[in-house]
Amino acid sequence: MDDWNHILQGKLRVWVEQIFGRDYRPEEAVQLRGGAQKVVYLVRCSNGFRFILYVWDLRLNYFREELEQEEQSEPISGYGGKQFQTVNACLRNLQIRTPELYHFEPGGLEDQADFAFVEYKC
Repeated sequence: MDDWNHILQGKLRVWVEQIFGRDYRPEEAVQLRGGAQKVVYLVRCSNGFRFILYVWDLRLNYFREELEQEEQSEPISGYGGKQFQTVNACLRNLQIRTPELYHFEPGGLEDQADFAFVEYKC
């Protein structure tokens, strides 16, 4: 988590308190294996609550070169959290069991990461 330590120290703490409330403070974020398109963390809060944090940062994407050369042809194609948000909502509307998307934080600019706060079930 060294590369993302600043997130734990700053933005993540603010976002977690805004999304879940003051009783939720991130204490630990463990990077999970896998995720060629995004970085995945299991975040544990001070009250024991856990959630998954997805981070779409093009700089950390395994397919970065291909994505930079690709032309986006369909609304669902391409890279980033917006596609995840769209598909998640579609699946939930169809009543397909899908982890709840608690919050989506778009990067805004092309060089900024997208973040998704997602339900964790063990």
